[in-house]
Amino acid sequence: MGRRGGRTIRRSGGQHRGRLGAGPQGTQPGTAGRVVRGILSLAGLLVLTGTGQAQPTVPSTPIPVAPSPSLIVQSNPPGATVLLHGPYELIGQTPWTLTRDLSGVYRIEVRRTGYESWNGEVVVAPGAGTTLEVDLNRKNRLRAFARSAILPGWGQTYAGNADRGRIFLAAELLALGGWIYTHELYQSEVDDFDDAAEAYRSATRQEELPALRRALNRAGRDADRAYDRRQLLVAAAAGVYAVSLLDALFFSPIPGDTGPAGSAWNQTDAKPAAHAFDWAAGVVDNHEARVGLNLRW
Repeated sequence: MGRRGGRTIRRSGGQHRGRLGAGPQGTQPGTAGRVVRGILSLAGLLVLTGTGQAQPTVPSTPIPVAPSPSLIVQSNPPGATVLLHGPYELIGQTPWTLTRDLSGVYRIEVRRTGYESWNGEVVVAPGAGTTLEVDLNRKNRLRAFARSAILPGWGQTYAGNADRGRIFLAAELLALGGWIYTHELYQSEVDDFDDAAEAYRSATRQEELPALRRALNRAGRDADRAYDRRQLLVAAAAGVYAVSLLDALFFSPIPGDTGPAGSAWNQTDAKPAAHAFDWAAGVVDNHEARVGLNLRW
């Protein structure tokens, strides 16, 4: 038996009198504290439980695997340009690693300024990893001289002076063409002279001789002029040939080659031959011509 809101509450085992105030929503103060503590305990439990659970796995980006090379090209010296000619046209620079999935036979060209080009063929296959090592030979004036001896202007083109080489070649062709033309004219004038001489020798009448003599002299002068023109063109062709040789040997610059007084004659980036005999000539800054001999054994 008890009274709410100020009633006397009587319990078995004794009597307790007190006034209980109504809390919010009719909840007693002691009960509210227990509810708050329960909520806090539940929140802590949830936090602890969530901490112990495994976090969701975030998919990671796979580490890319480098493809196996199809072709590796190395050169001595490095820095050379590599050209592949085949089903595809590719260009690179040594040291060059080709990772594209290509297959087939390719024509390869390796070139570098101041060095002779290297040409060959290589079989390319995906992941084959074919390694190609190329030793490039440095250009020199002796080889330029030999080429100009075969064809004027070739030595200049070999040395890297294509415009100068074309000039020498064009001049030589013009001189040779003029020589052929003047030679044909000379032969025609000689034939006319022979005909005039035969007519003069075959004359039977005295009054015909003066006119035939004048015709013979005129034919002789025409033949002489044709001969002189022909010889002038012969001299021109020979002169162009000689100047081309001298230019290739002394005056046609090769990239990286400064002549006997320059350091390019002591280059160490190209692989020297075990046994070699070579000579070279050049003009130094003071216009002094020098010739050098080199013997390695």
